[in-house]
Amino acid sequence: MGELLTPAAVDDMFGYPSGRALRLARKGLLPYMRLPDGSIRFDAAEIARVVASARVGSAAGRKGGGGRRGELAGGRQAARKIPRPRREAQHE
Repeated sequence: MGELLTPAAVDDMFGYPSGRALRLARKGLLPYMRLPDGSIRFDAAEIARVVASARVGSAAGRKGGGGRRGELAGGRQAARKIPRPRREAQHE
């Protein structure tokens, strides 16, 4: 097990609004672990793997990637796309 990240650290890493990493974890889109006190932490290596597999999976469906969209080598399914942060509407 490598470095453990807090949900806030993952939000900062991806530029997400506060709480998004926690919601993605609860929906099963980001792998996490629960500590004995009940708090959630993310393994930095696992987060990097999910991001890398999402990139590979999205590229597999384009330009003759050799597989069905979202499928990785060996028939594994790529992680679902992680939503990008929404831009705030600017009111004048």
